[in-house]
Amino acid sequence: MTVTDAEDAPAEAPRRGRRVNRGWVGLLSVAALVAAWIAVGTNPALAPGSFFGPPPSGARIANDGVADTRLVMQAEPGRTYAVVLSLRNAGRVPFTVLGDAEENPLVHGISLYGDPYADGYGDRTWTSADERLALGPGEEAGIVVEVGAPECVPYAEGGYAEFETLQLRVRQLGLTTTQEVPLDLPLTLTGTTPAGAPLPAGCP
Repeated sequence: MTVTDAEDAPAEAPRRGRRVNRGWVGLLSVAALVAAWIAVGTNPALAPGSFFGPPPSGARIANDGVADTRLVMQAEPGRTYAVVLSLRNAGRVPFTVLGDAEENPLVHGISLYGDPYADGYGDRTWTSADERLALGPGEEAGIVVEVGAPECVPYAEGGYAEFETLQLRVRQLGLTTTQEVPLDLPLTLTGTTPAGAPLPAGCP
C-alpha cells in the first residue's frame, strides 16, 4: 500500500464559473418592461358607470315583463336623440377618453363631461363638453351620445337598427386603443319611412 502525503497530492484545478452576459440580461429586462408597458397600456379598464339617464324625449324603454330590454327611438330622417350615460375607470391606472372611434351613421356625436353627479340634468349638472376626459382609478364621469337617423338615409317601416356597445378611443400610458363599452340598454332605432317615399329635398 502506498501512502501519499496530503502535501504531495495533486491540487484540483479551479472550477471556472460561467460568465453571465450582462448585455443579454439587460436586453431581456428591457423587453420584459416593454411587453408589460404594452400589455397595460393597451388594456384600459373602461367600464359602464352607474348612471343611465332617463329616456330622451320621444323614446321609450321596452320591457319584457321582467326587466328593461332596450331603449327604442323612432328613426325619423334628420331626428336626433341625446342619450345620457356614464363611464368608469375600473382599474388602477389613469387613462383619457378621446371620443368616438367608429364611423357609425347612427351616432351623430359624443360629448364628454366631467361631473354627472351635481345639480342640473334632472337633478344633475353636466359641465360643458370637453374634447377629452381624464379618469383616475375608480373615477366616473358622464357622456352624452347623440343618435338618430341621418337626413338622407331612410329607415323603412318595420325595419330597425340597433347597437349594444360604443367604440371609444382611449389613451393609457401613452398608447391609444379602441375600446368597446357595453351599454346599459341596447339603443334601437325603428324605421318610420313608408316604402317608396321620396328622399327629402337636397338628398343625392
